[in-house]
Amino acid sequence: MDYVTPNLFDNSFYHLLLKGDGLLNSDQELYSSMLGLETKNLVVKYAHDPVAFFQQFSYSMVKMGNITNPDSFVNGEIRTDCRFVNA
Repeated sequence: MDYVTPNLFDNSFYHLLLKGDGLLNSDQELYSSMLGLETKNLVVKYAHDPVAFFQQFSYSMVKMGNITNPDSFVNGEIRTDCRFVNA
């Protein structure tokens, strides 16, 4: 989520964090926090290497898509509208 390229999926989010111009305070903390050296390094990496950003994003989306909860899988459902139980 960034105001520079709101209709484009790119790594501008990370460029804004480097400039101290993150949209949300929690976003900016990824780079600015004294406790977040690991996240700061990732912000720098993804700002300067869009290929690395897109590769990691793709990997993470696949990983999230494979998440299942065995206890609720039998009775679970994929909702057509997340706000309501399917009819």
